[in-house]
Amino acid sequence: MLPTQTSQFVPASDAVPTIDTFELYFWNDDKKRCGWNRKIILDAWGSPGVGGVGGIIKTATPEMPDKTYLGTRGEFLYDPGERVYADNLEQIIHFQFADCSCVAPFRYHSVRSLGFLLYAVCHLQNRLRCRFNDHVFENMLQYFRVSNPQDAQRLAKVDLIDKGIIPEGLAFVQQAERWQVNEALIDRGMSLNRQTMADNSASFTQDIDLDNEHAEETATRTMAKVNATAALVGSMLGKAYNQAQFQYAEIARRLSMKNSPDPDAKRFRVACLSRGVPEEALEAARMNVQPVRVVGSGNKMMQVAMADKLMAIRGLLDPEGQKLVERIYILANSDDPSLAQQLVPDEPGISKSVHDAQASLGTLLAGLPVTPEEGMNHAEYIEVWLHGMATVISRIEQTSNMGTPQDIVGLNNIGKHIQEHIQMLSQDPEAKEKVREYSDDLNQLMNVVKGFQQRLAESQQQGAQNQANGEAAAEAAKSQAQIQAIQSNAQVKNQIASESHAQKTAQRSLEFQQKMKQQAAEHKQQIAKTDIETAANIRREGAKAEAEAANAEKKPKAE
Repeated sequence: MLPTQTSQFVPASDAVPTIDTFELYFWNDDKKRCGWNRKIILDAWGSPGVGGVGGIIKTATPEMPDKTYLGTRGEFLYDPGERVYADNLEQIIHFQFADCSCVAPFRYHSVRSLGFLLYAVCHLQNRLRCRFNDHVFENMLQYFRVSNPQDAQRLAKVDLIDKGIIPEGLAFVQQAERWQVNEALIDRGMSLNRQTMADNSASFTQDIDLDNEHAEETATRTMAKVNATAALVGSMLGKAYNQAQFQYAEIARRLSMKNSPDPDAKRFRVACLSRGVPEEALEAARMNVQPVRVVGSGNKMMQVAMADKLMAIRGLLDPEGQKLVERIYILANSDDPSLAQQLVPDEPGISKSVHDAQASLGTLLAGLPVTPEEGMNHAEYIEVWLHGMATVISRIEQTSNMGTPQDIVGLNNIGKHIQEHIQMLSQDPEAKEKVREYSDDLNQLMNVVKGFQQRLAESQQQGAQNQANGEAAAEAAKSQAQIQAIQSNAQVKNQIASESHAQKTAQRSLEFQQKMKQQAAEHKQQIAKTDIETAANIRREGAKAEAEAANAEKKPKAE
């Protein structure tokens, strides 16, 4: 036992007692899997009551006692065995930077913040300005000179008013007689301090002359002013983004651990898998974690201005880019992410692997090979091609139930490519269940294709036999058809001749009747003409006879 001094334990505080421990991490490469292991031991050097029972033990020397709370020496309070807690040190130890502290504990590698770099020079500049202001106030004071010490009492009776009277023996101290400071030296000192601050903060602020009152105020100049004022905040946010990236990556790694006992990690995996996220996508090595960056570096005016600039080029972007710009514009002007999401909702899209797989279906059905690019998703290719293969098979079953030779070639080509991708996917040990499902689906579809191929071969063989048997029947049918054609032609000719004779007889009868009617009409017209002429001749002869009789009567009277 160590030399100790035991005293009666008397509770003198309501503070909860604690047991201090040491949590140790060490690199272990003795097992199959190398990594950082963890163990916990008691702080036997600083914990009270470690070496005995029922009393407070004050250790005289920082040495390990013979017994601990566990009752023996050299045992661990917590020993997880061969469990590996982390693969690299970044998953255990995390550093926080930019705490702007100039006291211990100091920052990592003594990297100082902007506040620490500017503290001394800002302090000097402040003291210099204070002394300068003191001198300004001192110059505003009024000093008097008296010729006789007894005349000093007269100063209390002087009334400094307009057109006031100064008694004899009392005079003002002129400016030339007072203490004068070196203005050039003061201005030089302030300029040097200001230059030192500018040099130290060059990486945080912009050294641009924006205070020129004679310069024309434009939109670009206004933006430059706003950017200069927000440069310090923007640089701090930039560093915060870079540091948060490691933090978020570690959070994502811990949440995506497959067998993690943490309830948050379990809920996260269940939620992702229930929404259709592939299990292999939950691996930390496949994730690219980036913090969401605020537009405008935290400055509202810059955020709105940048949103306006993006809206100006909105028409030059693709549809996805236009939707993103619209959402940024609404968010910048409303500060309401839910409103931006409601006004410009996300539309479900397809991945590049699904698009390429769909586009290559026609090529595969034509029997041509397809070589996908590197980095594609084998599972998505397999699912799209299996669905396309099943669709073609369903169409064939609803029509001829055996397809054409070109259909058989295309289906076999698709099955070959699917089998190649299944073999590539089988190299992933975590995709064994999917490989089994894909293989079963492909085997079922290929069995249907083999049935099509067999029925097509039987149909082609039956067609060849039917062709040989049908040639003789075709010759007999051809002769019989020729005889029937000759008989049919004779009957047609007789019928045509009979119809032609009847038509000619009817035509002659009609022509005769028309001729008789025409002759009768002409005879009637001739008789009418003759009657008219006879009547006219009779009238002429009668008139002539009457004229001659009248002449005969007139002649004897004249004699």
